[in-house]
Amino acid sequence: MGQPLSRLHQLLGPSWSRAHREISQRMRQAQQQLTPALLRAQAATAARVARLRTMWQQPRGRILLSLSAGALLTFIIAGAVAGNYVFGGENDQAYHGPITAPTLVPTSGGTLFAISQSASTASFTIHEVLFGKPKTVVGKTQQVAGQILIDAHQPSRSKLSTIRVDLGTLATDDDRRTHTLHTRILQPSTAANEYATFVPTSYSGLPTSFSIGKPVTFHLHGNLTIHQVTKPEVFTVTLKQVSATQLVGSATTTVNYADFKLAIPNIPFVSDVGKSVVLALDFTAAKPKA
Repeated sequence: MGQPLSRLHQLLGPSWSRAHREISQRMRQAQQQLTPALLRAQAATAARVARLRTMWQQPRGRILLSLSAGALLTFIIAGAVAGNYVFGGENDQAYHGPITAPTLVPTSGGTLFAISQSASTASFTIHEVLFGKPKTVVGKTQQVAGQILIDAHQPSRSKLSTIRVDLGTLATDDDRRTHTLHTRILQPSTAANEYATFVPTSYSGLPTSFSIGKPVTFHLHGNLTIHQVTKPEVFTVTLKQVSATQLVGSATTTVNYADFKLAIPNIPFVSDVGKSVVLALDFTAAKPKA
């Protein structure tokens, strides 16, 4: 190795020497610039350690240090718990197939319509205070099924089948929040909790007739089942037949989630959660093709 290097040195001559001197000079300058900074950092660290050691030797200092560590640990845990509620954990990977509902028997004077899932949405809305600011949480799904039988001349003979909503497909504005909704509140992975169902029992406020293009509003009474709890509820319905083959409408009601044995997790950063939930169905129903 010595001979090749020596030969290279001879070939390069003065250029080699100048480069070697320049590199050595720059290394010395860098070392001179870094040394004071390193010494200052070392001195500051030593001073902090000395102060902590002095505090630890005093009873009051031990209390303060312990409280500081405890507060930090509490903050980390609270943040993790709040994040799990607000943002949840892993995404819900459960598969949900197409939803169906009991069918109605057509009548001679009635027209049968089926809710179109691609053009319909079932939703809930609840209000809370998150990190000190009002927050409106909305969950939606298009997995809703049901049928409507309209008797235009005798509305009292009109019928509505059981309405079913797949709770496992409800989604909010955040996937992790949706996961928390599924795993900690609605729990649709349990077969008995998979659907919300509404079974109509009676109507009030029906018009004397239905006509195309004219919206009507009435009340729909029935039994609502969520999370294996059934309660009587009344929906306010607005309905319009836009053509001989299509209906559009909406149905809304307000319930207390505690009535259905649903519990919202207690999270430090959520200071208030409304007790009521607005349930809504915005739907388009079409006459089945023959």
